[in-house]
Amino acid sequence: MIWEVILMCDIYVARCFFSTFERCDFEIPFHLGDFNTDRYEIAVVCPEHNTDHIRDVMPAWYELEFLEPTKDEEEFWKRKNESLYAELVEWKKYAGKRLLVLCFTDNAVRNAVINHPNLIYPFKIARVKGMPEGLVGMRI
Repeated sequence: MIWEVILMCDIYVARCFFSTFERCDFEIPFHLGDFNTDRYEIAVVCPEHNTDHIRDVMPAWYELEFLEPTKDEEEFWKRKNESLYAELVEWKKYAGKRLLVLCFTDNAVRNAVINHPNLIYPFKIARVKGMPEGLVGMRI
């Protein structure tokens, strides 16, 4: 018998990096594509703790902007799945805010486009540091 290994993704709940140092309850489902990145290679910083200082001192990161869902997206999820529509509505409170993903390794930088929140909510890469500028504007 031959066994095939099918790589999927590492999906977990990421807490804000600053929850270690001060009270922060921010959590977000996160997707690390194809198990190519280990959890210790990145850290998520919530919109509240995403400051100029942390971006200045870290050599590599990307910011994901929570976009306002379009009417078509909302209608689609409302018809398609009540639970997923509720998720979309829940995350709307962050529309226009930015989540910071810190990359601690070159591997995390290379895999940035497949490492993102595991939500149906629309995001775009708003800014980057230490990685290709061509990623800016990409919807995830």
